[in-house]
Amino acid sequence: ASFTTPDDKWINGEVGIAEFVYTADVMYANAAATSDLNPSPDFRIQALTNPKKDASQDWSDIHFRNNSTKVRSGNSMGITVSALPNIELACKFWDFAWTDEGKVRSNWGTIGEKGDTNSISYIDETDANGDGHVECYQDWILQECNNNVSYVQVKCAVHNGPTYSIWSREWCTLSERAINYQYIWDRAGADWLMPDGITLTADEGAEASTIVANANSVWHEWLAAVITGTKSADTFQTEVVDVINGFGIDTAVAHYQAALDRYNKRIEYMND
Repeated sequence: ASFTTPDDKWINGEVGIAEFVYTADVMYANAAATSDLNPSPDFRIQALTNPKKDASQDWSDIHFRNNSTKVRSGNSMGITVSALPNIELACKFWDFAWTDEGKVRSNWGTIGEKGDTNSISYIDETDANGDGHVECYQDWILQECNNNVSYVQVKCAVHNGPTYSIWSREWCTLSERAINYQYIWDRAGADWLMPDGITLTADEGAEASTIVANANSVWHEWLAAVITGTKSADTFQTEVVDVINGFGIDTAVAHYQAALDRYNKRIEYMND
């Protein structure tokens, strides 16, 4: 999967709405300005939220969005068999990434003073120069990497690794408009969305998997029938709710609730 759509599709107007990542805003704007595809002179990108039922609905009433990525399950780490003689050291290294110093090193690399070319980066959280941005990287390292903040992260930090990601590290090359995209996308809550990284025990998974698979089959078959007009939505209670209750869905929900409780405990540890 990709966060972005091919440049030419955006620029020549073939794409109106698509998945988008805020750091691509400048890339698309620059591509539009130099394209020979005759882009619209007022070409611009705007972040969209989940739709509301009506204008009077409050954002706090919306409990779903596309995802909840406090912890990205894809950013995981494995320990190979060859590391087994040093398994304790490997675990200590991973633990270090979650300490205060480890979080900074993982996201920004070695921290030093501005102008100190022996270090990789410096942080100015106070916005001392008044430009509205948190300064993330020294000028010399950005120039070395052709002002590509993603390349700096890959080269100098643990980018998208099994660490606590501080996304403001990307802001030093973004416009205020692009930075504000995240606040638009986060207007809708995710409190009813099961977050990534939920882990069931072997026993929980064995019991819940069949129940959930059968429930999903009933739900998808019923929804397809409603969409095609062969069933009425009024049958939801009898043909979906009552049926999946008969499968023992409460047992599966209890297992997932236990897994969620364990997940939330880990989140508390991360936030300490």
